[in-house]
Amino acid sequence: MPMRFFLTAAVENNAIRTAITLNVFILLSLVVCFLLTTREGEPVPNDGIIDLPVEGFSSRFVGLYGEALLDAPADATIKQISQSQSWQTLDTRYIGFGAISEPVWLRVTLRNLENQPITVRFDTRRVAFKSMQFYLTADEGESVHQFLHYTYKAPFSERPVDHRILVADAELGPLEETVLYVHYEGLYNSVLPMRIAHPEAFERADKHEIFWASNFYGLIGATFFLTIITWWLTGWRLSISFGVFLIASLLSVWSVEGYVDQLVIPTKNAITAHLTDAIYLWTYGAILLLSRNLFDVRRKAPVLDRLLRFSIIGIFGISFVHLFIGIDSRNVFVPIALTCRVASLALHASVGVWAIYHREKGGTIFTMSAVLLTIASAYMVVDETFGFPYGGIPFTLRWLVTIEVIAFATAIVLNVAGVKRERDLALVADLRATREKLRLNEALRDSQSAYETARLRAFEYRNRLQSVSHDILQPLGSLKSALQQNLPPDSDARQPLNEAFEYLQALAQENLPAAQKNKTTSDEREETPVELVLDAVVAMFATEASEKDIDLKWDIDLDQSVSTDPILLMRAVSNLVANAIRYTQTGSVTLSASNSNTEVTIAVTDTGPGLSQDEITSIMQRGVSGSASDGSGLGLSIVQEAVDAMGGVFTLSSTPGAGTRAICKIPVVGIPPAPKD
Repeated sequence: MPMRFFLTAAVENNAIRTAITLNVFILLSLVVCFLLTTREGEPVPNDGIIDLPVEGFSSRFVGLYGEALLDAPADATIKQISQSQSWQTLDTRYIGFGAISEPVWLRVTLRNLENQPITVRFDTRRVAFKSMQFYLTADEGESVHQFLHYTYKAPFSERPVDHRILVADAELGPLEETVLYVHYEGLYNSVLPMRIAHPEAFERADKHEIFWASNFYGLIGATFFLTIITWWLTGWRLSISFGVFLIASLLSVWSVEGYVDQLVIPTKNAITAHLTDAIYLWTYGAILLLSRNLFDVRRKAPVLDRLLRFSIIGIFGISFVHLFIGIDSRNVFVPIALTCRVASLALHASVGVWAIYHREKGGTIFTMSAVLLTIASAYMVVDETFGFPYGGIPFTLRWLVTIEVIAFATAIVLNVAGVKRERDLALVADLRATREKLRLNEALRDSQSAYETARLRAFEYRNRLQSVSHDILQPLGSLKSALQQNLPPDSDARQPLNEAFEYLQALAQENLPAAQKNKTTSDEREETPVELVLDAVVAMFATEASEKDIDLKWDIDLDQSVSTDPILLMRAVSNLVANAIRYTQTGSVTLSASNSNTEVTIAVTDTGPGLSQDEITSIMQRGVSGSASDGSGLGLSIVQEAVDAMGGVFTLSSTPGAGTRAICKIPVVGIPPAPKD
């Protein structure tokens, strides 16, 4: 007795919980559908005339300005129907006349306010009709211009505008007023949100629509790819079912957006004319096939499984019969298609109810999507314009498919996760270990980066220290030579001064950071008299040249200033003169300078042994000295760096056995030449 009581109570609790859950899902689905319901608001004043051009990127709904004629003879002319007294004012954006419509006439007056021709685009927002004709007449049918003639079986390539939905362009002359007549016969859904816009406005809106459609296709493609690579986790049966559902859903969206007509079947025949109808039926069958394999109802609910299996076989059988043979007319096929849709949605929701009742993992979200899909489909029957403010049937189908894909994918994940929990725990542990390794690798990489930065800074600092030390050695050598020449040999000061100079030279040679850095930017440059700097260099090396019996000449006849650092200028010229005197054994060293309005040219020419081109290339590198040199190899590279810092150009030319000529061209930046006396 107690055991039976507890079982009864458990069953009752499951039933109550399932009922409450379903009611909540139904309520939420109604709220979502209400948010997507067309709310037209106040109609614009309707005088039956659309003034063109339409400003900016907006458009005009034909239904807000036009009229409709429901009953007209099939062979009536434009002149005859224009005189009919049965025209009805529409005053609606979304024109609809029932699920299966008879031929309908629409008309609206178009008026070009411009003093020049304009082109307008008529956008039906639909992929196909049974028939559609557009006419323009300015004289009540006496003369008629037909610019669209479309039938359902016509090749896509014969549409007047190459586009995935049915559109057509027409041109109005300057200040022309004409009447547009539209004759159409819909298929099983004849809602017609026809608009008139400038072609550029249409293209802009269409690109926006294609952007969101591309996001949807990306989601479907990514999901399909994940389904393929995870088949070994979910099992081949469930993976194939989900793959069939994704392909059928994608083809359905392609159909309502016009891509199937445009890309797959540009030329229709007896089979391709029924392809889109078959695709919709495949989608209904794919939903049931996936529902059957997701929760393994074959083993757990054999009665429900038999219903699913019978419905799947029936829907796919009807689809292939219609594809290859054809079920005509539309009055016969449309009820069959609607019956298949209702049956698939009912069974889809039944599987969800069963899953919630039996607490199947993933059953809640599966049922929520099933209820929403069922309510939305019913809403489309009650409200033909459901979803049209956001893009119409393509938009509605895309978001419904997206919800179904997410729900199915989530249900699959939850179902598989419950069965393979231990494997998931192992994967999580492995993932944590991998993350720790990545963290350690990242820390090591950061340490290596910091070390490399410090090493480069130390290298740069050493180079600067070498440059400064080299600069100190030049004047120290000159001062020491002057001391030895001018102090008497028996002077008491001679020996201490010699020792002091030698000590300073030793410090410089050891590259001690005792010198002040000279960092110059373009904002810190100062006006530098070139002649003053060159005179100082000549005075610095006059004694050394005299001791070697070398004639130190200079040809400096300018009073030109440059905007640069005097230390950089002194560094460059003193190194060149020092090198020239050091390697010239006999002859002369000439320092010359000339100027133009844009630059100062300083040249140092010697009669030394000269250099080959390979030797010039080699000694220009930092730390490389010539074969006959006992120096540090820094001289010419320091000159190059100094001239580069001043924004100048340094060149070196030489002839073996005839001497070397070094030229520095320093730009004059923003300082005009000073007047000469």
